[in-house]
Amino acid sequence: MNSLAQTTPAVATVTFHGHDLITLQHEGETFAALRPIVEAISIDWKSQYNRIQRDDVLKSTVVIMTTVAADGKNRELVCLPLKYLNGWLFGIDTARIKRPISEWVIHTDESLR
Repeated sequence: MNSLAQTTPAVATVTFHGHDLITLQHEGETFAALRPIVEAISIDWKSQYNRIQRDDVLKSTVVIMTTVAADGKNRELVCLPLKYLNGWLFGIDTARIKRPISEWVIHTDESLR
């Protein structure tokens, strides 16, 4: 996994299929912080992180970014380029996700086929 801690990335919020995501900008590319998404859809972070590490494409694109949180402390965020977010979502078993979030993941999956 790559680390992009040399500079402080700009934190922003973007809308992705009607939901706000925490994103970070680094050298003109937008990255999505994955753990908040995983927690929002109530699935296990460790399992998702391990799944990302087993996927050659996702593993090669995921990075760790360090940012300053609201409390002034540095936080490391595992991030994926926004353009790869749908690819990661395709691999989530919607049977493990609570409704209505599972419906959103299914809709996202179907709208991109």
